[in-house]
Amino acid sequence: MKKINLFALLFCFLAAGSMTSCNSDSTEDNDVQTKADIQEAFAKVKGQYEGKIVYLDGNTTDGINDKEVARVNCEIPNDSTLIIKYFPNKLLAMNIKNKALKEALEAAEDKDLVCRIGFIKKKPVEMIVNPVTPEFNLTFDNAQHKVLLPFFINNIYSFSRQMSADELLLQIIEAAVVVDGKVTKDLTTNNIFKLKLERLMIR
Repeated sequence: MKKINLFALLFCFLAAGSMTSCNSDSTEDNDVQTKADIQEAFAKVKGQYEGKIVYLDGNTTDGINDKEVARVNCEIPNDSTLIIKYFPNKLLAMNIKNKALKEALEAAEDKDLVCRIGFIKKKPVEMIVNPVTPEFNLTFDNAQHKVLLPFFINNIYSFSRQMSADELLLQIIEAAVVVDGKVTKDLTTNNIFKLKLERLMIR
């Protein structure tokens, strides 16, 4: 039930953002429909960012507990890509109950998390964010295993929204653990990450 409440609260947040976009639609077409629209939206958010990753813990009494867990750098280099630099494996390993797998993942080298983006709105800019599934070759339980950590994609919970000219809010959700081609039950609850980002001023 707590998970349902968490998603309900997240949906309300997104719905509030959509309502703001709808208000701007009353004066002009705000949907991204053409290549020119894409370039207009991209121009507003391109560049390098820094900020923090906040883990949303749905097991608290109030449903949501924002807890800063890491600092992070990001980049939007083109109109289809967002890169989270060296996404911490210790975060991907949260809520994994297989101790050997968890420790092997935490010990592995952090790598960039590449996300495919699709622009939806221009003012403020809104994007669908689809993380490319991280892949690891890990040794645990006396054997080498191919481990995939897919995220939810193409849904309202995987998104980014421009909060001001140089600020982005981004949310992604780790959905499962796949070991050697089989979905396991090792992830006890979805890992929900919210990134609060500020654009770096390059001189």
